[in-house]
Amino acid sequence: IFKFFSKVLKLLFSIILFSLFVESNAQKNFVSDADLKYENEAYFPAIDLYKKAEVRTKDIKEKGRINFQIAECYRIGLVEDDPNADAMKSAQTYYERAIKLKHQNHESKVYLLLADVLREQGEYDQAVENINEGTLSLVLLISRLLR
Repeated sequence: IFKFFSKVLKLLFSIILFSLFVESNAQKNFVSDADLKYENEAYFPAIDLYKKAEVRTKDIKEKGRINFQIAECYRIGLVEDDPNADAMKSAQTYYERAIKLKHQNHESKVYLLLADVLREQGEYDQAVENINEGTLSLVLLISRLLR
């Protein structure tokens, strides 16, 4: 009986390790595939892949980057091709998510890009606030680099 339970436990352990490996590779594939689509200016397919990757990733820094990339896809791809309110609002949403995830610490222009989207939507006061935040963020980043 002990040998049987030992074999069952080994099998379960192997299945768990395999599933973790597959999940990790699937997540990496979504991100790398999305990055490739983005680089090739296939923004709509990149959005779908980034969204799948964002749900699966646990790393906050990577979540921030993914949300920023989704916002960029909406702003660059969909807004420039067909400037509609839905694409603008989606870009705004994902820039704001990136900011909540502190992505501005890695990509200082996130506030300025959000300000541009807000300006396009006629939200001038909010755009100015984000320009000010972006300027402050950039100054803080420069001061950290000069230390």
